[in-house]
Amino acid sequence: RGNLELGVRGVVAAAAYTPVEQSNKDAPTLALPRSTGRGNLERGGCGVLGTATYTPVEQSNKEAPSLALPRSTGRGNLEQGGCGVLGTAAYTPVAQCNKEAPSLALPRSTGRGNLERGDRGVLEVAAYTPVEQSNVEGSNKDAPTLALPRSSGRGNLERGDCGVLEVAAYPPVEQSNKEAPTLALPWSTGRGNLERRGCGALGAASLPPLAARQPTRQRALLKIQDGCDAHCTYCLIPSLRPLLWSKPHEEVLDEARRLVAAGHRELVLTGVFLGAYGQKTALHRRQSPARGGALARLIQALCCQVPGLHRVRLSSLEPGDLTDELIDVLAASPRVAPHLHLPLQSGSSAILRRMNRQYSARMFMDRVERLRSRIAPLAISSDVIVGFPGEREEDFAQTLEVVRIAQFMQVHAFSYSPRAGTAAARQAPVDAPAVRQRLGRLSQQAAEQQKHFISGFVGQTVDVLVERGLRGGLRHGRCGWYFPVYFSDPSCPTGAVARIHIQKVEADRALGSLKELL
Repeated sequence: RGNLELGVRGVVAAAAYTPVEQSNKDAPTLALPRSTGRGNLERGGCGVLGTATYTPVEQSNKEAPSLALPRSTGRGNLEQGGCGVLGTAAYTPVAQCNKEAPSLALPRSTGRGNLERGDRGVLEVAAYTPVEQSNVEGSNKDAPTLALPRSSGRGNLERGDCGVLEVAAYPPVEQSNKEAPTLALPWSTGRGNLERRGCGALGAASLPPLAARQPTRQRALLKIQDGCDAHCTYCLIPSLRPLLWSKPHEEVLDEARRLVAAGHRELVLTGVFLGAYGQKTALHRRQSPARGGALARLIQALCCQVPGLHRVRLSSLEPGDLTDELIDVLAASPRVAPHLHLPLQSGSSAILRRMNRQYSARMFMDRVERLRSRIAPLAISSDVIVGFPGEREEDFAQTLEVVRIAQFMQVHAFSYSPRAGTAAARQAPVDAPAVRQRLGRLSQQAAEQQKHFISGFVGQTVDVLVERGLRGGLRHGRCGWYFPVYFSDPSCPTGAVARIHIQKVEADRALGSLKELL
């Protein structure tokens, strides 16, 4: 999209829609190369940069009060604002000047959004997504937020403390939040607010509460952390949410009590980088020892201070998150599910370095061994990327070996898919037939390991959270070790915790009979 720059009178204007090498604050004009197809920028009378034209021009139009673009450009006209700043009057050809109108509604076909005239006569972009109609009544300079319609799918714009418009929320909103400095989103979005921090980057200001029952889930998701700055080479999240934020300890406990009171017997703690709860960075080498242990203390408090909670589950952890303190808490509390999700991604240390992961294959196995020595039996599930750029046959063989030794209960194996804008996307891909062949071998090994793990519970009893009913009175749920359990009892209600005697194993599931309801 380009850069934003603050003029001497505090007006924000788009400096360029294409990336630029450096700031042009001190230059009276900024010429973009003809190849960009965007045009030149020039400084108006109040010192604000505005777009002079979106198509290449031979020379500056500084002396002209307005610049008419030919209709064939499909871009529109330019006009001189009240303070001498050129602004875009419309992105599509217009029949006449709209100088007298406080705002200009663009047709849906433009896919760009609305333009708005500030009190100094400078046109600004109000939204980049199509809208049904103009939703502004004049200058928004003094309003703390600008609400976009639900159909935009982008969210609100908000003026920060330095006068710069920023995104207040990415998901759709129910109504205008013009009076609020921040925007609270409904619980279903799971996104929260974004705000500008001291370094000028966007980060989560708050995470929305999940105080009501989640109707489609029996295991309630409780998001306690947001943001990641670890910069794995295949991931876009650090580019979108680089600042970390953790929900305060007491707010988590209060929300957990409300969810349990609403009928949820199991809570799943989630986060973009869950192990960085309480920290300002996801980079382990830069984390503060003074902030360490926040996740362990929170889990301990949830197990002791939330009446009626049957089980706490962790969504995902990294090997470096597994400190001695955290392992002690996981091993000591019977309410913590004996299941952890530890993404491996690759069993080759060379590929892990290419991915910019914060561990080696040896470190991963060391944490697995420490966990199994304290928690038995322990179910470990994992993610594995097959065919990451640079993966050779010997690298994949090392992955198979780590998967075998770690004895994962479940493996989510998938082929590498490049994401535009990531470092890995610029690397040469692995041959597609080789990727498919490796993926098949890994999936077969993972299925065998899963059946072997579940078979070890035949003849034992497990506590199952009943998730749904099936035809013929069959009930389905998951136990603490996360493998699926099926049993027949039409009277067993959804959401109940049932004690099931495991009788046999079929493929990736256990079959049993009901002993009692808890």
